[in-house]
Amino acid sequence: MEVKEVIETWRPEILGYLIDMRDFHQEEDCRLILRNLSAYSARASYMRNFASRSNNEKINRFRIDELDPFLVEVERQFKIYSRLISANQFEFDLTK
Repeated sequence: MEVKEVIETWRPEILGYLIDMRDFHQEEDCRLILRNLSAYSARASYMRNFASRSNNEKINRFRIDELDPFLVEVERQFKIYSRLISANQFEFDLTK
């Protein structure tokens, strides 16, 4: 697969994950969100690893401009939802 094809395949995949994240607030099961974030992180990390090994400028730009910020956002979302789970657990424990 050529670099252009790789980027044209990966870009909509990453965008789809971002759209999913945008709608996370509608999901009641935070554990499902964390599982999704884990999968997104693993997939994007694979892409980043592939891009990092490439000498192609376009794929390196894609890594810097799109993959790296996406991974930062996944990490941020993971922190938000793991804290929400902790807060919910704390509230539950208080009601006992």
